[in-house]
Amino acid sequence: MSEQAQPFTPNPGYSATPPKRILWKWSLALTAVLLVLLIWQCGSALYAGSKLADKAAQRFHEQLNSGDFDAICREADEVFSQGEKHDELLHFLEKVHQKLGNAGAGSRVNLHVNNRDQRNIRDLPVQYSV
Repeated sequence: MSEQAQPFTPNPGYSATPPKRILWKWSLALTAVLLVLLIWQCGSALYAGSKLADKAAQRFHEQLNSGDFDAICREADEVFSQGEKHDELLHFLEKVHQKLGNAGAGSRVNLHVNNRDQRNIRDLPVQYSV
């Protein structure tokens, strides 16, 4: 028996290009860059917010020292400018200023982020004791 060599015929469903590799190193590097960018954005927002809070606290102390309690109430949330609460707040600020005197220089020691829903905070009862 003699064998004859059959000529090679390519399979029409087969392609000679290799399959695409998943570039996991590049994916990991891109993920790391995006994560660093996100952390940087959050940190810079916290830093900017703390600077605004420092300025607001300084302005509050200046108004408290000068006895401009009505300006404090005008710049406060709308909850403070409602009817009887407005008068109570003016009286409270006056008593605080009388008992404690002028506010001195202040500095921020720590940064605390409150993530509670603001609607819940506004619904809490406001109580003052002098």
